Amino acid sequence: MEPGALSRAETHRLTPLPQTSAPVTPMEIDTFLGNWIVQARKGLLELSVLTALEFEERYGYEIVRDMAARPALGGAEGTVYPMLARLKQHGLLRTSLRHAAEGPTRKYYALTDHGREALEQMRSRFRELISGVLREEDGDTPQGTLAGLRRVGR
Repeated sequence: MEPGALSRAETHRLTPLPQTSAPVTPMEIDTFLGNWIVQARKGLLELSVLTALEFEERYGYEIVRDMAARPALGGAEGTVYPMLARLKQHGLLRTSLRHAAEGPTRKYYALTDHGREALEQMRSRFRELISGVLREEDGDTPQGTLAGLRRVGR
């Protein structure tokens, strides 16, 4: 599989548009796009969380606050905490508990060596994806590939 390509399991998560000759309704397009943006946000949120931990350990609520400050990512508390747990389960993060001067004990998160490696690979793949889209916009590929996207952006 090519780097950045969606696996068969990932493509099944996207709601397919109907395979008929009948026109696609605006509601079907909205459903498809809604599912697509959820998947895009998830990947970008994971990248953002790992990036937030690149240079220092941070406690959970601090990460949640930072991600929530970027509403386009959809980083609400109910999304970020399970993501932190999943990233830890995959060996990308480690945690430690520390007593706070005020308030409850805080759980701090930090990147593991595997987490640093994953972050670097994620950044590289992200750059490849963006570079490919920008190259297509600049006309390095057959015409029309992103013509629809250009019209939407206007």
